[in-house]
Amino acid sequence: AAQYDDGVPTYVGSVSDTASNGNAVTLDLTGLSLQENDLVLAFIAVGSDDGVNKAEVGTSTGWTEIVDIFADDTEDASLAIYYKIMGSTPDTSFDTASAAGTDSTAATARAYRGVNTTTPLDVTSTTSITINTALPNPPSITTITDKCRVVIAGAAGTRSASSNLAHPNADNVVSLHGDDSTDVELLVGDFIKSAGAFDPDAMTFLSDTESDSTAYASAAATIAVRPA
Repeated sequence: AAQYDDGVPTYVGSVSDTASNGNAVTLDLTGLSLQENDLVLAFIAVGSDDGVNKAEVGTSTGWTEIVDIFADDTEDASLAIYYKIMGSTPDTSFDTASAAGTDSTAATARAYRGVNTTTPLDVTSTTSITINTALPNPPSITTITDKCRVVIAGAAGTRSASSNLAHPNADNVVSLHGDDSTDVELLVGDFIKSAGAFDPDAMTFLSDTESDSTAYASAAATIAVRPA
């Protein structure tokens, strides 16, 4: 359900999917009932083990890349984030590029309504990469506008067939696990924040039974969506 707060960009909803064997992911956006001027953020995470950055858009057009980062360890994590303001005929899908044969991909797209269409991002997004851990730590961001939606994203390359990331206090959290020779974890969530500095907490594992490893790598980003 949409989350409403006067003067704050409305969270409309999310759609998500994963793929193995290097296959692309296609997200069906029709279930979001998108409207003109909605902002859609698309997040792509790829888990691999060959030292190559692989998260990127496929054949979808008109999307602006705002994050493209890569964390290199035994198990690698690629994270890319794109946005698009919907026109009078909103997009019906978003697709990722294919990866390699043993890579896993996770992707999610989330829509916000009531966004400043001229300057949808309040300030420059911040990023961080970390090796020796699968627990992303979204970096601090300093907004200049009240009532932004601060969106965090974290990706990790792992070798755990059932792990998922969690966050202690984010709203509207989506947590995905893609399974292959190298698994991928992707978490996206958001907050409503006044102008000023904000340093989100680090991510955790969803289950206490999960274990970290120095073979894992993680990547994180923090984005501020400006209200209309």
